[in-house]
Amino acid sequence: MVNWDIGERLKNTDFTGKAEEAQKIIDSGDLEKAKLFLGKELDKKPKSTGLLFVMAGLGEELGSPLLAWHYYDRFLAIKHDDAVIYNKARIEINELDEFEMGLKTIKLFRDDKELEQRIQELKADALLNLEKFDECEKICKKIMKEDPNAFDCIRIYADCCYDQENFHKSFELNEKIIEMDSTDTEAQNNKADLLIKLGKYDEALKISNDIISQNSSDEQALATKGEVLIKKSQFDDAIISLQNSVLIDSTYDDGWILLAKAQAHQNLIDDALDSLLIATSLAPELLDELKDNSFDNIRNHERFQRLISKQSETGSS
Repeated sequence: MVNWDIGERLKNTDFTGKAEEAQKIIDSGDLEKAKLFLGKELDKKPKSTGLLFVMAGLGEELGSPLLAWHYYDRFLAIKHDDAVIYNKARIEINELDEFEMGLKTIKLFRDDKELEQRIQELKADALLNLEKFDECEKICKKIMKEDPNAFDCIRIYADCCYDQENFHKSFELNEKIIEMDSTDTEAQNNKADLLIKLGKYDEALKISNDIISQNSSDEQALATKGEVLIKKSQFDDAIISLQNSVLIDSTYDDGWILLAKAQAHQNLIDDALDSLLIATSLAPELLDELKDNSFDNIRNHERFQRLISKQSETGSS
C-alpha cells in the first residue's frame, strides 16, 4: 500500500499556480502525462520534497518500483520523513527483493506511531526472506501480543513456521487468517498444502476442489490437487490437473516439477524430461528434486543424467 495523499501533497507543494493543473491531469487518469508535467517542474525545483514525493507515488501507480525508489531516495537525501522511509523500505523488501538494503533503510525510522507496526512487519518480512527465523518470530510474537488480529503479521509468522517445518503451527495460523477473512484464497491454498504435509490427503483435496469450483483458473489449487492425486496414485487425473495449472501460468515452477513427477510415474519419459527441463530452468533450486523416487524409472536416461551433472556443477559452485 502506497502511503501518500497526492491531493494534500500537491496543495502543500512549493510550485506556484501549478498544483491545480497537475491535479486535473492526474484526475483524468493520464499518469504518464502527469509524470512529464511534474518532471518539468521538478527540474526547476530539484529539492522540492513535495514534488519528489508525488513523483514517487506516480512511479508506484505506473508500476515502476525502481522509479518510485529513486524519488524516495532523493527525498531522504534532503529531509527525514518516516512515511518516506517506510515506502522506500517497502519497495526494497516487497518489490526489489533487496532485503539487507531494506533493513538498513528501516534503521532510519524514528517514531511515527501510526507506522510503527507496519515498519516492524516489514522488518519481519525481510528477516524471513534472509532466513533469520528466530528474529522474525520474535518480532511477530511481539506484534501479535499487542494486536492478536495483526493480519499481515500473522501471514508472515505462518510463512516463518512453514519454512522451519513447523507445519502444525503454520496450519493453525493460516486457519486464523481464514477465520478473519474467509475469502483469502492464499491462506486456503496454504492450508491445503499443509494438509498434504500432515498426510491428510482427502481434506487437502476437498479444499483444493472447493477453491477450483469458485475459480477454475487458480493455478496453485490445481497444482495442489495434482499433488494430492500423485500421493493417491491417481496419475492420469494428476497430469490433467497439473497441465491445467501450467497452462494458466507457464512460469509456475512448482506446477512443472509436479507434472514431471506424474508423467514419470506413467512412464511418459520424454514428457517428464521436458517438464523437468522447464521446471529447473525456471527455478534452478528444483534440481534437488531429482533425488525424488518419482524419477527412478527415468533416472538412467541420457537427458536425466545431463540434469544430474548440472545439479553437481551447481552444488560445487
